[in-house]
Order: sequence, then structure tokens, then C-alpha cells
Amino acid sequence: MGQILAALAPTYGWLLGARITTALTFGPFFAIGAVAAVELVEQESGLAQLR
Repeated sequence: MGQILAALAPTYGWLLGARITTALTFGPFFAIGAVAAVELVEQESGLAQLR
């Protein structure tokens, strides 16, 4: 959504706001993705040792 707003921004202020919105959502998106990936690994797998 932030990328679309940035692409359609009529002024620099709108562009800056859209880019900040995108930046603030980047961290939580990958943090949640990492937790989900760890939860999907089977307990018997050697990769489960990362927990």
C-alpha cells in the first residue's frame, strides 16, 4: 500500500509520508515472517535447534 501511495504521490510531502509508512511496516513484517517460519519447522528436524 505504501509503495502504491509513493508511486501516486502528488507532492514531496505525500511521497515522504508514504515512504515512512512503508519503512515502519518493514520490520514487523519480517519479524512475524521469521517467527512463522520457525513454527513451521518440524520438531524432529535439525533446524528446530535454532529455538
